[in-house]
Amino acid sequence: MTDAADEQKSLVDLARMAEQMERYEDMVNNMVEYAKLGRGLSSEERNLLSVAFKNVVGSKRSSWRVISNMEHRDTEMHNMATSYLQKISSEIEKICNDVVELIDNHLLASSQEDEESKTFYMKMKGDYFRYAAEVTSTTERKKYAKLANGAYSEAYEISRNTMKPPHPIRLGLALNYSVFFYEIEDQRSKACDIAKQAFDEAIKDMDSVKMSSFKDSSLIMQLLRDNLTLWTSNSDEEEDLQADECEADEKTAAKADDTETPAAAADAAAPPAQIPAQAPAQAPAAAPETKEEAAGPAAEKEEKNEEGE
Repeated sequence: MTDAADEQKSLVDLARMAEQMERYEDMVNNMVEYAKLGRGLSSEERNLLSVAFKNVVGSKRSSWRVISNMEHRDTEMHNMATSYLQKISSEIEKICNDVVELIDNHLLASSQEDEESKTFYMKMKGDYFRYAAEVTSTTERKKYAKLANGAYSEAYEISRNTMKPPHPIRLGLALNYSVFFYEIEDQRSKACDIAKQAFDEAIKDMDSVKMSSFKDSSLIMQLLRDNLTLWTSNSDEEEDLQADECEADEKTAAKADDTETPAAAADAAAPPAQIPAQAPAQAPAAAPETKEEAAGPAAEKEEKNEEGE
């Protein structure tokens, strides 16, 4: 093995070591340097790159959520939280743009004949455009949402033409694409349609899954099912709330039409009853979070499942 080959191999070995130590920024640096060599990445190397970036951006996304909630709930900390929120948003946006630039300039060129790799990278672009859309507003959010949809759509078409329904990349793409429609585009019925179609098609074809992929495919199918359960439950709750509001409006209208009785007039003349002091409001319990695909092997997905992604 030549010195150059040794140096290239050492970058991947250093990335593996950095992962074990949870030094994900070092892991990113090693895998980015390796990716820029233009040799293309194996399946394992793709996962190392994905795990590295996912963990770096994941911690910042978690911080963004905490500060975002603080900004809306804590009036005393509002100005400080807003400033901090902008700082974290800028950091996330930079990481997302760095990932997309790496894919466009170094990875897609070496995967034109490899439909699996191309699907993986286009899905990855969709994910990072989605993360950028999460933390930006108005014009920038619309721009990133459009870019995410374009990347997801291209990957989705390739995966449906070249991969069997239970393939982990195809399933993971459907999972994250459905999350995009649910959380970014607010197209909840479309999100459910994509997730349900992916689950139903995969369950009918599980005999085609390779043993090496069975655990990954099964885990992603579980995440799809969890999201469908959560999303349909939320939809039912919203329908019940709307029904209750309509019923309350009807009762209010009926009372307004009633002729005032002597008893009602007496009540109107009486001094108003003193309203007891209201108990301090408690912060609402955190809603169950949508789940998305985590990077890496199934064991890591089980440990690091964010919401998912």
